[in-house]
Amino acid sequence: MNRAGKIALGCLLAPVGFLALILFFLAIGRVAGVPESRTTSATLEQPISEGSKTGSAVTNLERVDGSRTRPGENSPNQGLQDNPGVTVTLNLEEGQFEIVPGPADEGIRVDADYDEATYELTQKYDVDGKGHPTYELKFKSRVSLLRRLANWEQLEESEHDNHVIVQLPVNTPMILNMRISKGESEVDLSGLALRGLKTNLRMGEHGITVDEVNPIDMEELDIDTSMGEFGFDGLSRLRARKIEVTGSMGEVRVDLGGPLEIDTELFVSMKMGELSLFLPDNAIWDSSGLKAALAEVGGSTDGPQSLDPETSPVLRLDGSVFLGEIIVDSYSTARELRRRSNN
Repeated sequence: MNRAGKIALGCLLAPVGFLALILFFLAIGRVAGVPESRTTSATLEQPISEGSKTGSAVTNLERVDGSRTRPGENSPNQGLQDNPGVTVTLNLEEGQFEIVPGPADEGIRVDADYDEATYELTQKYDVDGKGHPTYELKFKSRVSLLRRLANWEQLEESEHDNHVIVQLPVNTPMILNMRISKGESEVDLSGLALRGLKTNLRMGEHGITVDEVNPIDMEELDIDTSMGEFGFDGLSRLRARKIEVTGSMGEVRVDLGGPLEIDTELFVSMKMGELSLFLPDNAIWDSSGLKAALAEVGGSTDGPQSLDPETSPVLRLDGSVFLGEIIVDSYSTARELRRRSNN
């Protein structure tokens, strides 16, 4: 057999060999089985070191006219701004997850109801090389995916809905990293003092809500999504100077939710699906930076008119979608500004 024939034969046999290997491991997993379900409830508590805490924060620091904070202005929360705080990492998969704000003096609290035979819940508190506290929470399966696939009918008979609630303290500056996959999540960041936020959301239905203004400025907000339905409401309240939202497949809604607090760069990217943008009318923006290939950009693509460039924040838009649609809409910020002026 000549060289070309050997290469062709190898190309034909490779998929067969790969399939045989998968079937072999499935057979092993079938023999091993899966453990019998054991439902448990657990509570984890982690105090935060005193050096990472602050006193009460002034959360209503935005101007009631919606104008931007100018560089060099003293912030009523300068102590919060200068505090490096704690780095929190949440690595969660296969369940229903809630991340909520909690009292400032209670540290981090986790309440979980789950199958301890198949899943494990662990936390770790440490200090990094710079002396800053770090916290990591993990919830993951003890049993490999192939082993569970091989015993799917057994898992269905003993199916248990894992439910984990993570409570994070307000007024404690933190960098928050979240990786949530194969499930559902509701993340409420209202009242948290976030220096940075990075999320990786995979396979499921996930949402982020922010109802109160971040008491400190955030340099960058990074949201990465894949395969599912995603809704992000109130992102302007995080006071991020840069927001990046990327998606590979599914439906993504990005709603800034209120008056833009500071000059912000918004970058969005979608490979396949629908991307909806809801942008404030108190900021200067236009949609010319949004591009579409095998897709379209629709909706209210004209930005607000007659805004004063000296007092109005600027939202710089950039991004693209490959196969799908970008829908742009503008909302009024007058109602929320009136509410703030009455508080």
